[in-house]
Amino acid sequence: MRYLPLTDTDRGGLQGVLRRAVMRDGVVLLASLALAGCIAPGRAENTFTVSEVVDHSSELEGQRINVIGTLSDCQPLSCSLRAADGYWLSIGKSDEFDYAAERFRGQEVVVAATFTGKCVSDPKAEIIAVCTDRSETLADPKILGLASLFRK
Repeated sequence: MRYLPLTDTDRGGLQGVLRRAVMRDGVVLLASLALAGCIAPGRAENTFTVSEVVDHSSELEGQRINVIGTLSDCQPLSCSLRAADGYWLSIGKSDEFDYAAERFRGQEVVVAATFTGKCVSDPKAEIIAVCTDRSETLADPKILGLASLFRK
């Protein structure tokens, strides 16, 4: 295939096309950044603290929710999200979750899971549930990230 050399007129036209493309892409980039700022991560409608989940457990049972809490050291028989006020929720067994959880141990995270309502302790009501072998209070868990990324 042979290409013909560009004339000065063609070059001006090509530069104009490129200039318009750069301007258009720049405007799209700025608009995207502005929009991202307007919808920065915040607490989504279905995001709750550990304490809120315990307080509203009957209403949330069976729902897929996001839960904010401090991740414990996950082991074969024990893994939970904890709150500073003594509340905690057991996280169901998942090798994939446990592998991901290693790097978030002791940090405040957001976990997406199905709330089953099983084995929920309520320190205010002095109800302490005795659970064994990682009851699935939070089933099918996935770590979404550090909680600081989900706050305004």
